[in-house]
Amino acid sequence: MKKILKIDSDKAKSVLVLVCFLVVSALCFYRNLEAHLKGFYANRNFFGEIKITGFSWAEKIWGIDVNYTYTEKIKDKTISVPLKKSVRFKQLVMPYYDKMDVEKRNNPISELGSTYDESIRVYAPIIEKALEIHPERTKLEESLTRKLNQASHLKGGTVKLRSTLSDQDRFVRGKLWYSDRMGDAVRNKHSILKELYDLPLNYALSYRAVYVQIILPEEKYKEHFSLRDQIQQLLEQLSLPDGTYVLETIDETNGDFVVVEQGKIREGR
Repeated sequence: MKKILKIDSDKAKSVLVLVCFLVVSALCFYRNLEAHLKGFYANRNFFGEIKITGFSWAEKIWGIDVNYTYTEKIKDKTISVPLKKSVRFKQLVMPYYDKMDVEKRNNPISELGSTYDESIRVYAPIIEKALEIHPERTKLEESLTRKLNQASHLKGGTVKLRSTLSDQDRFVRGKLWYSDRMGDAVRNKHSILKELYDLPLNYALSYRAVYVQIILPEEKYKEHFSLRDQIQQLLEQLSLPDGTYVLETIDETNGDFVVVEQGKIREGR
């Protein structure tokens, strides 16, 4: 009987040791991963807070994603963006060390499109969220909406300003503009979001870093008209900021868009 009790006691101790080991390992993995995420963003001049919220199976590649929230205060406003990033084994077992961050660039936008891993999904949502709280955004959208509503086929429509980061093939010039701004932030040791927040939106619009999305009532899409003709008629009556004007959404195959420069239409479809 005593022998059986001793065996059971030994098993319990072994299980307890194993559980403690797993708990400590999980805690170390969590802290290492959190440190990697914070270091990844801080070294690219994203100085916000990181909070891990869970894990999920990667949708496009084999592996695990870490789910987390990026939060940063810009002036008197705070943005909070849910994000995902693929988990690599070294990020779990090794503390973060910036010299080993082989993906580090002086300009994080240069990483966009380089790999599936972190190209768009770790940067673009943060920048797009910052655009939403830009102090000039609402006023500029309202001004553009009033002007565009003076065109017969655009009446009743609304305007949204969108970042062009998600369509780099069309907006190469916009990507270069973001690259320059990121470079400025790194050189000046500023937060990238603060750098963008302080810049005039008309400036970003003229360099195709931002485009004008025109959203029409559903019945308007049944009408046959050319966006180019509508914008041309407006330019004969009033001034429009330089930039790209897109009907509904950007679409490579059948999207209707017009580029305005110095009061004239330079290109479109």
